[in-house]
Amino acid sequence: MGNKETVDTYYYDPFRNNLKPNSSNQINECLRLRTKDNINSITYKVDQFDENEKWLYSDEYETTVEDIFMVAKIFNKLGFRKLLTIHNNKRTYKYNDYEIVFEVVKDLGYFIEVEYCTDENIDIKAKKDEIQKF
Repeated sequence: MGNKETVDTYYYDPFRNNLKPNSSNQINECLRLRTKDNINSITYKVDQFDENEKWLYSDEYETTVEDIFMVAKIFNKLGFRKLLTIHNNKRTYKYNDYEIVFEVVKDLGYFIEVEYCTDENIDIKAKKDEIQKF
């Protein structure tokens, strides 16, 4: 599906526990600004976990924005602070129902991500097992 350069900047709120890293430096809800192929977007993500606190999936609420620099200024004025910025190059493939992404992340290395994206009601644990076998 092609190569894309992506820059993600994550923000946290020092006054709200749900929007800042926990004691293990993990974030379970996040606010992100992204530039990908000259398209800017804002995303709010909420991670969902099983009964054993194992990550299952993330609900994502995303829309494009015209001026990403102005949104960053608004975040700053609202008290949000920059957590980190990630620069990566993604090469994406489609195979059957899967999207496979090979990523080169600046200063972190190489990663692979396999996703099954749907709005359907599915057995998430079974789908995760299927992806692991894939």
